[in-house]
Formats: sequence, structure tokens, C-alpha cells
Amino acid sequence: WLLHAVLFFLGVCVAVGDAPGPQEGGWRDRPLLGEGAAVRFAAVGLLVPAHALIWTLARMETTSWAMLRKTCGCCFGLQSALWGLLWGGPLATYGAVRYVDAAGTTELPRGAFWGALAAHGLVSLAGLWFLLVAPAKREDRLFPLTPVPVVTRCVRYLFWCVLFAGKFLLGMVIFASVHETTLQLRLVNPGRQSLLELRGIWRSPQWVTSFFEWASLWATAFFMFVADTAMWFQLGCMVLGVCIVFVQRDCR
Repeated sequence: WLLHAVLFFLGVCVAVGDAPGPQEGGWRDRPLLGEGAAVRFAAVGLLVPAHALIWTLARMETTSWAMLRKTCGCCFGLQSALWGLLWGGPLATYGAVRYVDAAGTTELPRGAFWGALAAHGLVSLAGLWFLLVAPAKREDRLFPLTPVPVVTRCVRYLFWCVLFAGKFLLGMVIFASVHETTLQLRLVNPGRQSLLELRGIWRSPQWVTSFFEWASLWATAFFMFVADTAMWFQLGCMVLGVCIVFVQRDCR
């Protein structure tokens, strides 16, 4: 679900756009997801520690705690600390991005924001690459992997890249429609409200009702975005199968 979640939130960030106008004050007075596009897209990196926590719990459930502790106590503790730093990195760097963004150029150097943003991007991409490309460790494998030719592997990756690209482009239309619907219904948008505003109105019955309607719309959009992957897979396999038949028959 990590790849679907990343694509979904990237599309939502594009469809929602920036906040209406700049807000003055500290970080508590700023919108929850920031004002600019850079801060808004930086929040997508928080999916890495969330998925890492779920991945760790899943490994403990399937392989048991005793299987995970195959090394000595000191090595296991050091290894756990390093993994904790890797998964907690996006949280720390995102906090730095929000702090520098709220402080502005009057208190910090001009390049501090872009430096914090670059560090957050590198840490998030490193964690995302590990979780997507190499999530299983050697001790987690129940059976040896079947060797696959390089050409076949490249075709598979190209197939999935094209499939998810088409899925994402169509999803952008859906995300824009859902966002327009929330505006027409005048529903709340927690991402554009500050912490001070949320602290004062989150117990209001009107706000809670509007929030549940807003959350239900976006949750339905996310469910549809994840569920239609099977349809895109069938369409892609159909096109790929037709191409293979034409190649086998020399396009006759």
C-alpha cells in the first residue's frame, strides 16, 4: 500500500494547491500542512516512518521476536538503534523544515530552508527506496527466489511504470473533482487550519460533522484509487498479450 499511498498523496498535494494567503506568526499559527508547495509535498515523506512501523510489526508477527534476535545483544541493540534513526529521520527533518519555514529569513540564513528541505528529501527517498525495493531481509525469506532474466525483469518494471503512470494521470482528474466537491459543499479542510484553530473548534459538533464528511470523501477516493489497480493490471496484460501475439506471428 506504500506506493499507492505515495502516489495518492502526491496527487492530492497537486490538486489541492497552496493555501489562500500567507499567515503571520509562529508555527502554531501556520496551516497544518504548510502554505507553499515545498512544505506541502514534504509531508508525503511522513509515510516512510508510518509504513516502517507497520513493516516492523508485520515482521515481528510473521517471524516472531526470537527469530529477529539472531545476533548478540550488543549488535542487536546497535542495529535496532540504526534502524530507528533511519525511520525516524523523516520525522526530524520534517520538523526542521517546518521550523525553518515558520522562522523565515529574518532569523535564519536564506539557504537554511532549502538545506532542510534537501535533507528531508534525501532521507525520505532513502527510506522509500528501501521499503519498496528491498523490504525483505535474508532471514525473512521462506524459500529461495527464482532467478529471472534481466530482460524479463526490465520488461516487468517498464510495464508497472507505464501502468502506474496512466493510473496516476487519471487519478489526478478524480482528486481535482473530489477537492472541488469539498469546496462546493463548504466542508472543513484541516490541512489549511492552524493548530490554534483546531484546538479551539475540534469539539464543535458542526466542525466534527463537516470533518467526517470531508474524511469520508477522501477515504472513498483513496479506496477507489487502490482498488482499481486490478482493472489497470488486466488492461495492461491485455495490451501486452496482443503485442506478444503480433510479435509471435510476425505482425500478420
